Amino acid sequence: MPKTGEQLVLPPIKKKKPYYYLILVAAFVGAALLWLYAIGYDSTIFERTISNVPVKIVGAEELSANKRFSVADDLDMLISVTISGRRTVLNEIDAEDLEATVDVSQVQTAGEVTLPINVKTPNGTAVAEMKIKTVTLFIDEFLIKTVPVNAVYGSYTLTNGIKLGEANVNPVVIAVEGPATELNRISAAYVDVALGYVTAPISAYGPIYLKYDDGRIVTNKYVKLAANQAYVYIDVYKEKTVPIRVQFTGGVFPAESAVIQLSRETLTISGLIDLIDSIDQVTLKVDETSLNMAVKNTVTAYYSALLPAGVTNESGEALLTAEIRIPNVTTKYFFIPSSQISGIPDSSGTAVKAVEGVTVTVVGNRDTLKDMTVKNIIASVSADKVFKDEKGNEVAYVDFAFTEGIAGVYAYGSYTIKVATQEAG
Repeated sequence: MPKTGEQLVLPPIKKKKPYYYLILVAAFVGAALLWLYAIGYDSTIFERTISNVPVKIVGAEELSANKRFSVADDLDMLISVTISGRRTVLNEIDAEDLEATVDVSQVQTAGEVTLPINVKTPNGTAVAEMKIKTVTLFIDEFLIKTVPVNAVYGSYTLTNGIKLGEANVNPVVIAVEGPATELNRISAAYVDVALGYVTAPISAYGPIYLKYDDGRIVTNKYVKLAANQAYVYIDVYKEKTVPIRVQFTGGVFPAESAVIQLSRETLTISGLIDLIDSIDQVTLKVDETSLNMAVKNTVTAYYSALLPAGVTNESGEALLTAEIRIPNVTTKYFFIPSSQISGIPDSSGTAVKAVEGVTVTVVGNRDTLKDMTVKNIIASVSADKVFKDEKGNEVAYVDFAFTEGIAGVYAYGSYTIKVATQEAG
């Protein structure tokens, strides 16, 4: 405290240097500029392009419930989206923050439809540009149906007498999956077979493909087959004309001794090559002893009974008729007394004896029969052929043979006589 009457003396003030004011002004201006920059940086709208944004299908369940439609495509699609917003917000966004969808829930008609791609962006941003804005999808009711597989022959050459059989295809039928609008126009699948010069059975594999009912090839990528290949086997048949011959089986006359008139002399047949090549003629077998060859006989037979299994009659006629007679053949009647009919016992020793005679008709060569007598006939009955007739009599069939030197004759017809049997003692 200064004494009364004394004057206060202050220390001298130092003068500030000029650069001090320069720094102060610069700091103020810098702060102002920084504030203005910060305000402009986060308030201006910028744009940024984000790549590899996946696109998803939505609304498929609603589509199926409303129209029974399905989407054929498994959408595997990435797009680039340019979005706008504040720089600080844009810098924090990547592809997973964007939601790109295609809504199929409102589709009303089947077939190819073009739908918009909708992109949902985070708050504070918006879509500025999209180079790909739509996607085309195939939508329909998808079904599975089964169709037959048919073989389609290419150009081929058949040798003389060769013809093709039916094609055997494996698989016989095939499952086809696809849009209902497509499957409704498809009735069959096909496999091509290249035959070329045909001399033997054909076996081959080929790709299966589909045709619409109007003949056009199915190229719709959404139509799918359960298998890609089919095996085809085709039998090859041969046609051949062979003579018809009559063969006697009774052992009395050769067929060459008969006069035979056939309803046709040859027959055209077909079948597998090896089988047809083994057939030189069609044979009608006739037991001449079952007929009276002293007169003209008519014999008929179905061709189907004369041909082996697998051989087809190509003539268009079902029945063969043969008129047969043998020149210089006549009949003669002989009565054979019971004493001349021998009895043959059976295996148990039961004896049999004829109790009556029999008159037999013998057919044969005229000259042979002229000199023939009853002594040339050997008649017998067998105990193991005895049976009872409708009157309760024991009867047996008579067997006939002829003495040595007698040929070209036979007993015509069948004969029974009364017999007596005696059990072995």
